Amino acid sequence: NVTPAVADKPSGDREQDRALNRLLSDLTSQDAQVCQQAISGLLQFPVPDSRRSEVTNHVEKVLESGNPTTRQKVLPLLARWHAKKTVKVLVKVIENSRDREMRKTGIRALGSIGSSESCTALAALMDGAPTQELASLGRALRVAGSLAEDVVGQLLQHTRETVRIEACDVLRQIGGTRSIRRLSDVAQQDTSSNV
Repeated sequence: NVTPAVADKPSGDREQDRALNRLLSDLTSQDAQVCQQAISGLLQFPVPDSRRSEVTNHVEKVLESGNPTTRQKVLPLLARWHAKKTVKVLVKVIENSRDREMRKTGIRALGSIGSSESCTALAALMDGAPTQELASLGRALRVAGSLAEDVVGQLLQHTRETVRIEACDVLRQIGGTRSIRRLSDVAQQDTSSNV
């Protein structure tokens, strides 16, 4: 499975590679406006699997930028081009940020990945999340849909009442037949009338 040389690629593929390379070069610009235009361009660009890791590595470097707006704008891009390490990178950003909007953008980005790993990470973030952030985490789990059903079902046993309430609400919207039994058990056994 050998990648053909650039000269062997069809001209459309070569042009696409050049365009992607230009965007990646602009992404490293010290000029915030040029960098943000590159982010917008990459959000619209087709995602070839062969370049995911490379783009993800470039995007991660933007997270070290001193410009908070640029850092926030790059999170959806990181999710769109996600590679193996993206979930860990987003979790780290969410956990280390004190900026509420940055955290919300990171949570949305994590939900848009829609993998079992991202769902598990979102459920884990609920554990220590402030109460006002639980709704954002719940929305992100809803975006993942039925893929999140099992991890959300486990949250029905959480020690925090607010987490159990959010888990019930998420399952109400995304749950299938497996969730009916879980919700029925919680309705009969949970000590909280709100749950």
